[in-house]
Amino acid sequence: NPILPGAATLQILKELVSEYLGCSIRLTRGANIKYLSFVDPRKDTLLDFDIELKEISSEVTGCSAGIHHGETVFCSFRGEFTTD
Repeated sequence: NPILPGAATLQILKELVSEYLGCSIRLTRGANIKYLSFVDPRKDTLLDFDIELKEISSEVTGCSAGIHHGETVFCSFRGEFTTD
C-alpha cells in the first residue's frame, strides 16, 4: 500500500511557508514533529494545513502546524525556518 513519506509532508509544509513569506527558507529546528496517521494518496486526496507563524527574528520564523483532513490528524509540527 502506498503512503506519503513524512519527509514529503514536511517538504509540502516548507513550500507553503516559503510561498507565504515570499522567500527561500530551510528547516533549521524541528522541536516537535509527530506523525499520527499514515497518508494514503489513493484515498486521502486532500490535506488541510493549519499553519501559525511567528517572527522570532528578521531571519527566523517559528511555525506550528497541524496537517489533517476531516477528523483524521496526520501530523503535528512545531519548529523554526530560517531564510536562505
